[in-house]
Amino acid sequence: MGFGQGNYQDTMMEQLANKGDGNYFYIDGEAEAKKVFVDQLDSMLEVVAKDVKVQVEFDPKVVKRYRLIGYENRDVADKDFANDKVDGGEVGAGHAVTALYDLELAEGAAKAGLVTVRVRYKSPEGGASEELAFPMEAKSALASFGDSPRDLRLAAAIAGFADALRGAPGGPGLDQVLEVANKAAADSKPERELIELIEKAIKLGGPTKRAQVAKP
Repeated sequence: MGFGQGNYQDTMMEQLANKGDGNYFYIDGEAEAKKVFVDQLDSMLEVVAKDVKVQVEFDPKVVKRYRLIGYENRDVADKDFANDKVDGGEVGAGHAVTALYDLELAEGAAKAGLVTVRVRYKSPEGGASEELAFPMEAKSALASFGDSPRDLRLAAAIAGFADALRGAPGGPGLDQVLEVANKAAADSKPERELIELIEKAIKLGGPTKRAQVAKP
């Protein structure tokens, strides 16, 4: 746990948590303390799966190009997905993880499979890994981003904000991020603060134009 303001050491806390197969949090105020020590406490105390790995497989006939937003330091080589000697993450009760991809679809994508998500894990007691596969057809994709659930659009705004600040190729501009956040945010203090941060970044001269670059 990190406490205070202005002394955020994400890399160090992440390394300590990884070595102990645990989690890390930064407490910068009363609201964050309540979230971690009250709302999320059960998920930290009860492990439901060990050495969890997730692999997302896109159909090359459907997905022309893709880009994973973030998670660079969590990347596992394709050859190591089924290698149980390569450590995965621990998942607590009620944990949820969101991964966002920027996709460019090929023509005719609606007539074929889109993606298969594979999950490997061990039971809390250990032992051999189990693997589950979840296919998704392209026809189940929504017609537009605006049709997606509010939570997903808000998550996209948050990830897009981080992407824009670091100047990632192919990432959105801050003006786009602000537009998405304004439409998705509810009237809550954390979400209002998100919009305020984006507006401050724009005033400070952050990137406002979307780069037309995508990673194969």
